[in-house]
Amino acid sequence: MNYLEIKPYEIKTQEEGSIFSIKNKFLEFYIDGVPLCEYIFKKYNFSIFDNAEGIGGLGWFPSIWEEKLLLKQLLKIPLTEVEWKEKYPRDSQEDIKDLLLNLETEKTWIYVGACCGDPLCYGWSVEVTENIDAFIWQLDENVTFEFEKKNYQEVIMSFLKMINENNIPLKHIFGW
Repeated sequence: MNYLEIKPYEIKTQEEGSIFSIKNKFLEFYIDGVPLCEYIFKKYNFSIFDNAEGIGGLGWFPSIWEEKLLLKQLLKIPLTEVEWKEKYPRDSQEDIKDLLLNLETEKTWIYVGACCGDPLCYGWSVEVTENIDAFIWQLDENVTFEFEKKNYQEVIMSFLKMINENNIPLKHIFGW
């Protein structure tokens, strides 16, 4: 099984004075000691940080709502209607139910566009599944990581706990 850690990461390849240079820090997923972004680059010869357009969402998002959503998706914990209404109070009950169902079945976007936070703009997702012993991340049909359930839950929950206790985004907790 793979071992998961989450640690601060900084993109070092950005051009000085770039509009993205102030948004180059985030919390990265380390798998067996290797940052996931580096694994993706080696495997696919593709950097999500080309032209500083992609960035890890965790620790970058401007609000705690997005960070909680990402962490809950990684833990396979469904978002509630009350939580959705905190962010989108005007959505109808029917729309909320459809959106929540979609969140449970879609892939989890762990990298997003640095300029806008949109995962469809230079993002990268993983499909997260859970079984009795493990959480599994599937990058594509050939690349899968399997994490021992207890370690995985402890790592992810520690960041959810930080957000809940401080009631501020992770980037402020880490001083970014």
